[in-house]
Parts: sequence; C-alpha cells; structure tokens
Amino acid sequence: MGDSVVVGISYPPQWDVRPEGALAAALAATCALDPRIELVDCRYVEPDSLRTARSAPPPHDHLRDRAPELTGPQRELFARAEVILTTDLPLGIAALAPNLRWVQGIGAGVGQLLSAGLDDIRVTTAAGVNAASVAEFALARLLEHAKRLREIDEIQRIRGPRRPFGTQLGGRTLGVIGLGRIGTRIAAGAHALGMRVLAVRRDSTAPRPACVDEVYAPSRLHAFLPRCDAVIEALDSGHPTARCTTPRGWPCHRMWRRPPTSTSRVSSRCSART
Repeated sequence: MGDSVVVGISYPPQWDVRPEGALAAALAATCALDPRIELVDCRYVEPDSLRTARSAPPPHDHLRDRAPELTGPQRELFARAEVILTTDLPLGIAALAPNLRWVQGIGAGVGQLLSAGLDDIRVTTAAGVNAASVAEFALARLLEHAKRLREIDEIQRIRGPRRPFGTQLGGRTLGVIGLGRIGTRIAAGAHALGMRVLAVRRDSTAPRPACVDEVYAPSRLHAFLPRCDAVIEALDSGHPTARCTTPRGWPCHRMWRRPPTSTSRVSSRCSART
C-alpha cells in the first residue's frame, strides 16, 4: 500500500435498515478523519443460494454462470481496491483486483469468500459481532414453533373462535451444533428458559460453559440427535458438520419437535453469517 488506501465497501443493501443516505454520510465522515482513506461504495451481492454453494468444498468453476455480471463501476473499484469490506466476491478476484491485500468479511463465515481465490490475500472475519442478535433470532424461531405463533396469527386474522395451545420449552432438551460465540449465546438463552442444553463441538474435551449440560464430539452426532427435542445449528455453512445427516437422512440443521406420540421436523436454520 502507498500513502493512501482505497477501501471498497460492499455491504448488502437488504441488510442495511438505516434511512436512505445514512451509509453515504457514514463513509464521508470516516474519510474526513484521514484524507489518506478513500472509501468507495460499490455493491457486489450474490444470491443466498449461490453464496451457500460457494461455501462448499471445491471445485467452484461450475458456479460462474450463476454469478451476477459485473458492471463497469464494479470492475473499476476492484481494479483499484486494496481493502474490501464485503460478504461476496467474484470468482477469480485476484485477476480483477491486482492491488487487493485485505478482505474483511461482514459475517462469521468466509467460505464463500475463500472460494474467490484469496491464497495470497489476508482474510479476516467479524465472528461474534452480532452474536446476540443472531441468538435472539434463533430462539425467537424456536418459540414461534413451540408456541404455534403462526397459527395464532392466522386465527387472529380470521377472528377464529379457538386459540391453539403450544408446548412448554422448560424441561425440554435443545441441541446446539457449534459452540462459538453465537452457539454459546443460544445455549445461554435456552438455559434461561429452563431447557436442558446439549451441544456438539469439535473439541468436546474443552471446558464446558455453565449453560451447557453435556458436550458431544461431532463423531457422536447420531447419539446426540435422538436426545434432542429441537436442534439449532450455529455453524458456518462451509463447516463439515453442517452437511452431515441423521440416519433417516434429515439434515442436522433442521429443528425437531418431539410430541409424546410422534416426531415432526420443521426446517429452521440459524445462520452464522452475522
């Protein structure tokens, strides 16, 4: 890098809930702190399905046709940028951005960024920055299912005469796959609700958080799952455990509810993106 640095900001618009113009004002205020910093707002955003596919192990070349076509301003930014803050990068970024030295991921997972070809470029993550928010979302989904809130909303909408009764979470067992900052926050919230918490993490011998009752190694996943009333996955989508399956072939990132007489499964994933 020279005396100045060009930083590309590629924050997905759908994640920005601030009023229009707020991002531009924030960038201008940051640049005013040091004239050597040039911040350029130029978005490159891929569909969620493509981002997930790129988080998988290689090869990735067959995904090129699914990527958005680069605009002229985007190509100009990549040609100049030395640092990029983003959640997505085009495949073959090294050829597009010869000056690129550092990529700062917006979320915890960077599998989709590594697939762009960043062998000689520093990559850092924002792991844990939004752990509280993501944990709240995951627990909200759990409560929505247990308390049958969607059905209640529909009955209220049509002014139906009866309200369905949900399930009490206290005393039930929640399984958490992944005990990073997000998974630990989820476990703490579930523990506060009176749930028994089981967890899976790579190092099952490491000290166990007080909010977790038992820890399993990934190799014991099939022993772990049947003990859970619900399972929340808190892993980067590129993590090997994120692609394992139960004996019946159900993805481990599904949320299970186990009434006394049957087992139903509701698709509910906690993304570790933030």
